[in-house]
Amino acid sequence: AQSSNHAFLGGAPRWAAAQWRLRARVEDLTRYWVEERQHENGELAGGWDDDVEILRQWGPMALGLGSAVAAQGTRRVALGVWQSGILKDGYMARIRDVEHSSEPTSDTLGLLAALDPFAAETRDKLRIAAACADHWIARQPDGAWRFRSSWFNCHEHDPAPERAVDVHLNTRAMGPALWHAWLGRDQRLIELIERWGESWLEAMNATSNGKPRGMIPAALRSADGSYLLGAAWDKPDVEWDYFQWSRGSQESIAHLFAALASLTGKPKWAEAASAALAAVQIQPPAIQ
Repeated sequence: AQSSNHAFLGGAPRWAAAQWRLRARVEDLTRYWVEERQHENGELAGGWDDDVEILRQWGPMALGLGSAVAAQGTRRVALGVWQSGILKDGYMARIRDVEHSSEPTSDTLGLLAALDPFAAETRDKLRIAAACADHWIARQPDGAWRFRSSWFNCHEHDPAPERAVDVHLNTRAMGPALWHAWLGRDQRLIELIERWGESWLEAMNATSNGKPRGMIPAALRSADGSYLLGAAWDKPDVEWDYFQWSRGSQESIAHLFAALASLTGKPKWAEAASAALAAVQIQPPAIQ
């Protein structure tokens, strides 16, 4: 095997040979976990809400490098979570902060949709999960549409006033809904997502409290859209440091705008995505 590999790589640039070897090593590691460690029900013995995080490695292997074993493992985890009992109506049954409550579905259903976009079972799961958006996004006292909270399950949210904030990580919870909107062209859902996007676009264009135009706050008070939730606009006092501003938080809302450009065909959303990414010197994605 070594000699055949050597002959195969003999004429390749060194960087390409290094990439090929790295891909082969990661494939071996993935095969071990899928074929030796993964249970038939998809579990990896770390608890479902942690097991799903391995798909952040398996997904690129399956979709980007054509790994059949990574695709097999990904499907097992995605279907296993769905049948595990930790979900209710397509989302984690327990009310938790969005960073954790969104992982079981957002880490799995998007990859399942990418692997099997035309499967009726996949479409059905996306439809069920997407229905949660109607309970999360609501018209607020100032007339804008925002998430009611940063802590929720599908139907309920934590009523604590300090948790009545719309945060950038709510885009993660909306992953299955965005897939459903795209694949199913659900116009009512697209309109709801666009109303939500308008609130973030307004916040991006605002310049009060020392925030530069083009920068997107990481958290907005649900009731009125205020982003001064502490001493500085980029460091809101909303419990977790991952609810504060970062390049990643800017990108998450920018890619919401990019998704709206694809879903609606409106140039303003492509322009908003480009402006948001340019503000942090990130090359905008090609939008089709």
